[in-house]
Parts: sequence; structure tokens; C-alpha cells
Amino acid sequence: MEIRVVFLSRSLDLSGSTTWMNTLIRTFQENGISCVHLIVGRKKTIQSNADVVYYTQQPRKFFKFRIMRFLQMHKIFKNFYNKKEDEFYSRHADEFLNNKIAQKVIVIKDFSAYLPGYFYQDKFVVIAVLHHQCLSFERKYHFDRLVTVSTAVLERSNQIGFCVEKVIYNPLDLNSITDKSSEYDVDDDNYLLFVGRLHEEKGVYELLEAYNQLLKENKINNKLVFIGEGKARAKIEKYIKNNGLEDKVSLKGFLTNPYPYIKSASLLVLPSYSESMGYVAIEAAVLKTNYLVSNYPAAKEFFPEYNTFDMTENGLFINNLKDKIVQLLLYPSCKLKTGVVDKMNPDTVVKEYMGMLEKIEIHK
Repeated sequence: MEIRVVFLSRSLDLSGSTTWMNTLIRTFQENGISCVHLIVGRKKTIQSNADVVYYTQQPRKFFKFRIMRFLQMHKIFKNFYNKKEDEFYSRHADEFLNNKIAQKVIVIKDFSAYLPGYFYQDKFVVIAVLHHQCLSFERKYHFDRLVTVSTAVLERSNQIGFCVEKVIYNPLDLNSITDKSSEYDVDDDNYLLFVGRLHEEKGVYELLEAYNQLLKENKINNKLVFIGEGKARAKIEKYIKNNGLEDKVSLKGFLTNPYPYIKSASLLVLPSYSESMGYVAIEAAVLKTNYLVSNYPAAKEFFPEYNTFDMTENGLFINNLKDKIVQLLLYPSCKLKTGVVDKMNPDTVVKEYMGMLEKIEIHK
């Protein structure tokens, strides 16, 4: 069977983009559409759902690239090094796909994922997906078609120079999420939960400060659980130690399956400064878990106002976050905006992408 769809990504990490890609791959395969996953990198903890996966490995693993880096050639002769690196990735892509692909193939990738020059051929139609709001038009990324995962990102992207064709929501596999949420029992109870990368822009410091203030004010008695890894972890650990919160705040690190924790949480909190949609909050909602998100631009597309807090009003981010945490613990809510789940049905999402390929084939 000829390959019609190539998924392309860097090595897989815990993120909404990985969930998006793995769910989409599984649905393509369940619909009998031949696809493969080319990973420009190496195998890591999270695995691809594709039946056929190819890892290019990283060039720096090999002797001549190690020598170039040791001699600082990757900095001194940056263009030369980048060319050799691209030749490495392109050669592996060619070896993997040679004589296996259809006349027209769509390549689906996250916008910022590296694309080897091999795919700059007419037979490949590169569909890049904007999962995050870029602040400027990045011309270094090659694509033929551009889609976003929310209307808010589409509107902002077009304003700054992108030519976005349409919105295709991320797929939401209800059966898979439900099954995974029962795979193991959670020892913790009565806890607030954050799931995601431990980065400053995710609002993790503000969440920790808001939580500590609520404890001191005797307004809550819940624990706080963080699931994920990131560069903010060391600062979070220092804050926990300095404020004597060792018995109250737990850092679980990376979990391949966080869904039992999401299902059992008293409140999932996503206080990000910006999100393209807020995948983990949507997953919490379908598991009937109480949730709270900040009112970043895309939030109003997916979440009722009741489940959001104002992060911009007079700089009162932490106070507004505190008030909403207390409110949602007293009066829980797991509702989503009408129609969101239907638009995220995996079969519907696959039809959107295949519709783009069919349109290309008609006009080729």
C-alpha cells in the first residue's frame, strides 16, 4: 500500500502537540489510511502510535559531526554545518520513504518542527499546524498549507503576516482518555493539580504563590500536585523548601499516563499566560473534573467564563486566581462550550485533513 500521509516531528515529549499527533495517527490508521511517522531525532520516553516509525537519530551522535562540534565549526561555519546536518536528515528520510509513497503525499507537522530539505519537492504537500501563537512571522519554516488549532490563533496569525487556510481542532479521543484514567489508582486525594511543562509562561510560579497564600489565609486545605518537568522545577523546589510546604506540595515529575491524576483531582488549574487551546483542561472536562484556566485569547472559544479567571485586570493575577480557586472548590464545574467536543471528534478531524489532500489531488 502506498503511503499517502507522513507525520513529521522531533523526538516526542510530554505536550499537547504530542497528544495531538498520536491521536491523529491512531485515527488515520483506524480509518484505513496509510501513514508513517518520521521522527527527526531519537527514541525517548513517549512512543509514537504509528505502526511504522522511523528515527533518523541525531547527527551529533556520529564521529564527523562530533569533531565539527568539538572544533566549534557549528558556530564558526554555521551555514556549512546546517547544510551538512540537513543532508544527514534528508538522506535518512529518502532511505525511509523511497519507492513507498503515492504521487501526492501530505506531510503533517507542528509549525516549528524541523523539516529536512528532502520534503521541498512538488510531490510533498507540507501542512504545518500552529499550536502556539508565534509573535512574528517566521520565514525560516517551509510549508505549503498552514492551519491553526483555534480561531484566536488564526486571527492573530493572519494579522502578523501568516496566511492561514483554516482551523482544524485537535482530536480528542474520549474512549482512550477514559480507559487510561482507570489504569491505576491514585494514592493522593483532595488536591489541586497542574499538568504540563514546568515553565514560567505556564503560570506555575503564580499558582504556587496563590496556593501558599490561600493556605495561610485558611481558605483551603487541599494539597497541590505538579505533573511534568521543565526549567522552572528547581525554583519551585526552592520555594517549597523555603516556605515549609514539603508536606503540601508534590512534584510527580513526568508521567506517561497522567489521566488517573486528572480524573481524581478536586480542581485542575491551567494558569498559562497563553495557550492555543488548553488541551489538558479539555481532557479534564471530559473526565468530569472541575477545572480552571486563565482568560488567554483562545480560552473563550473552548471554556465558559465561569471556568476562567482574569489574569490582566490591574495586575491582580494572583488575587483573581485565588478567588476563582475558592469559588470552583465550593461550586465545581466541568462544562465546555457547546460543540467543542463534536469538532474535536477524531474522525471529523481526519476528514478535514484528508479533504485538504483531496482538494490538492483534484487541482494537481
